[in-house]
Amino acid sequence: MKLQLALDTCSQKDLMVFIKELVNDISIIETGTTLILSEGAEKIKLNKNTFENKLIFADFKIMYAGILEADIVFESGVVWYLFLDWHKIRL
Repeated sequence: MKLQLALDTCSQKDLMVFIKELVNDISIIETGTTLILSEGAEKIKLNKNTFENKLIFADFKIMYAGILEADIVFESGVVWYLFLDWHKIRL
């Protein structure tokens, strides 16, 4: 069984303490949209470098500037990310 920890609402500093307490029990570390927006995309890379043996998921919710935003995510070294697609509805 894989357990995913979603990191959204605290500061990265507080979350690092929390993650280190649970690191042996979790498989996937999700860096959430709120954390990314409040503290920057470099937090994804920090999580990846700190927890090298864990799968890092970036909940970036890429939608409007897809290529530009995807480049930011890929530069962080993330393996998984969330992509939203929006299509104009023609009536």
